[in-house]
Amino acid sequence: MIKTTGRYLLLRAGWTSNFGAPLARQMWSMILGALPVDAPTALRASLRNNLDFEELYGDVIDGSDP
Repeated sequence: MIKTTGRYLLLRAGWTSNFGAPLARQMWSMILGALPVDAPTALRASLRNNLDFEELYGDVIDGSDP
């Protein structure tokens, strides 16, 4: 059984940006900008067509074609 103190910390989306972490839209552009020149064009096209980088990351991890 887990004992709690009855105190909870509620966080909103983007709270880590106050500490220098990128927001989702910034992360997408960082990933696209960091791709090597010889990266597969299908990956570049997938990033351009889908702004949800987390979904594309999941596809890469699962071995699905992005």
